[in-house]
Amino acid sequence: MSQMTKTDPVEAEMIPAPEAGMPRDLALIKMENDTIMLAAQAAGTRDYPAIKADIMNQLAAFPSFARAAMYDKPVGRGDNNNMRYATGLSIRAAEAIASSYGFNRVRADVVPVDESTVKIEASFTDYVSGRVWSDSVLVSKFYKARGGGTRRHDDDRFFNVVVKAEKSKVIREVILRSVPPGLRSELEEAVGNALTQLLDESTVKRIMTQFSGKNVTQEMLEQHLGKKIESFNQEDRKMLLGIWNAIDQGETTVADMFSDNGGAAKALPSVTAQKVVDQVKKRTPTKKKAVPQAPAASETSASPAAGEGPTEFEKLVMALADRDSAHVDKAKDRIVGFAATVMGKTPEELEDGDLASIKNQIDTGGLKV
Repeated sequence: MSQMTKTDPVEAEMIPAPEAGMPRDLALIKMENDTIMLAAQAAGTRDYPAIKADIMNQLAAFPSFARAAMYDKPVGRGDNNNMRYATGLSIRAAEAIASSYGFNRVRADVVPVDESTVKIEASFTDYVSGRVWSDSVLVSKFYKARGGGTRRHDDDRFFNVVVKAEKSKVIREVILRSVPPGLRSELEEAVGNALTQLLDESTVKRIMTQFSGKNVTQEMLEQHLGKKIESFNQEDRKMLLGIWNAIDQGETTVADMFSDNGGAAKALPSVTAQKVVDQVKKRTPTKKKAVPQAPAASETSASPAAGEGPTEFEKLVMALADRDSAHVDKAKDRIVGFAATVMGKTPEELEDGDLASIKNQIDTGGLKV
């Protein structure tokens, strides 16, 4: 018995004879493609003024779209130590262009390569011109850790965060590569003009609040952009929004954006073990003296060796507690939370480069209790 006898009779009647010998799913895809091509041929050549007008109408009707249409991604520092940015249309802008463009298909697949690597493939098909643009990228579960060495994403984060972000980037790339450069530049200019009207003080404060949800403080942003928020002009506000979009849409991460926060970390000052003990005593509520008792065997073996000084992490805790006149427990919780959110690490996993970055945040006021 052939496979086609299992197809629903109504569906079998709908499948034309040339596709009757194909697998059902492939036959339906071909029929869909043929339908779009017939509609595209009937529509004739593209009306670019109408496409542009539709995108401009989207900008006017949806202010939130204008705010999400551009991103600014850091690409390193120049000779004057100022951060340089790559600015471009975001995945949201690409989706809007594809919608206004009409008669097209966007496809993206994730193909396993081995147990640690996947290949993301995407293509954009223009049924009016018959042009197809494809692109692909390999994504590994391993990534370079700050301070050297490599780490591996767990499967949940890899497939639900890393792969999705990379997939969006490849989709954006194939769409934007397939449309005329003039359409892209017109949209960039229109977004810039729209943001001039949209980025008022209340909007900037809302963006700051969004950053705080990712443990990025106002001080960190001010140092990154090189000026206080009160001095931000429209270009600074656009840059602030572009940085948020780059993080929110997966173009970059908080750790990559703010790891050095604009400069090299300074050397950690010398802190003696006795100073740590004195600071802990000063911030710990006084308790009544207990009757001295011999320590348990397990406690004796776990106690630090005589003369052992504080770890680098403990020095950072004390430095933050000293600066903000805070309890050491609160300072420790703040640094632990910062390391987990920004660097994705526990205190035990912090390396020299991570500790130097945290020290720089403390020195510059970017990290507060």
